[in-house]
Amino acid sequence: MALPAVNNAVEAVLLDLDGTLLDHEGAARTALREAIGQWLPRLSAVERIHAVTVWQQLEATHMQAYLDGTLSFPEQRRARLRGLLAAFDPSGDTLPDARADHLFAIYLRRYEASWSAYEDVHPALGMLRRLGLDVAILSNGDRRQQESKVAALGVAPLPQLFTPSEVCAAKPAPESFLRACTAMRWNPARVLYVGDNLHTDAVAATHAGLTGCWLDRHHSDAPALPPGVIRVSSLTALPITPHRGG
Repeated sequence: MALPAVNNAVEAVLLDLDGTLLDHEGAARTALREAIGQWLPRLSAVERIHAVTVWQQLEATHMQAYLDGTLSFPEQRRARLRGLLAAFDPSGDTLPDARADHLFAIYLRRYEASWSAYEDVHPALGMLRRLGLDVAILSNGDRRQQESKVAALGVAPLPQLFTPSEVCAAKPAPESFLRACTAMRWNPARVLYVGDNLHTDAVAATHAGLTGCWLDRHHSDAPALPPGVIRVSSLTALPITPHRGG
């Protein structure tokens, strides 16, 4: 099936990081499998599957609290761990900070060791470079951790990275996209934003005046897309018409 064309010729591409360039889901799954074996060694196979679901829900809840400014980055990590342990043992809620940090490090070491770029990342970035398009990254994550993730992608030159600490806003706020564009001296109307979350990434970018592209790696059974939003299943399928000037 033919891909939709981008209405406005683009001169730059702004990319999400986790789930778009870096396989966060795969790394987290590998790390959690190992960590649960040490945190909760007596769980049955069925309980371990449930623990993964609980962890994913806690991650979404407490990362949002971090983005809202109600928890620091270390605090959201501790809250996730305490919540998981408490789901199987009420005493998990009272875990001291130092002990929580020590236990979370079990997960973190394996998570970081498992970081990798998706297979389409290097070909796609090469394509964008050949087209002469500027590229940057906009992520909602912690600055220090996201810098390490970008380095783990193994791409050169490294794209400029923007996080809430630089743009003073988090996606889906329009300011997040617009301030990144301003910092790069880009016209938002000429920017394609690509991310794996339909609403936080693609729809929000469209509302901010960029062209929003949903990277649907899982071929989701989603309803009709909102007006102006594009869907692709691979970064190598970005429907880009390069801006030629004039």
